[in-house]
Amino acid sequence: MFLKSIHKGVFRILGSGNNLISLCHIDNLIHGLLLAEKEQRAEGQTYFFADAQPYTINEIAETIAKEEGKQLPIPHMPFWAANILSMGLSLSSRLFGFTSPLTRTTIKELKNNWFVDIKKAQSELGYQPIAELKDGVKKTVEWFMNEYLVK
Repeated sequence: MFLKSIHKGVFRILGSGNNLISLCHIDNLIHGLLLAEKEQRAEGQTYFFADAQPYTINEIAETIAKEEGKQLPIPHMPFWAANILSMGLSLSSRLFGFTSPLTRTTIKELKNNWFVDIKKAQSELGYQPIAELKDGVKKTVEWFMNEYLVK
């Protein structure tokens, strides 16, 4: 959703954009799973794999926009305005048969922090992320441009 809407110039950060979100690039996930596979005490355990620290929505969106060569629209959209817009989009999507990119559920999720603690994976498995935000976004945007824009 971020990639497409930023690329199209319609992405708006909701609220302050300072809520924290953990990201896990596929390279980090595979790295963590391979470490867990080698560690016998990992059997039956739950581990979180993600970047070393969570990022704000602002950081994520700005990094994606920069990598796509775009600028983020200003200003941020207040949550009350997003709720009104989502109601209109919901009605329109039912009438015209499209999937709304903005739902009340999405808005509720974007109000919260969504981050995990990777300390257990670090201490028990020796996990250290191998891809951070800029690396992961660069690879993901390259894939997006090839897959989404070429088709």
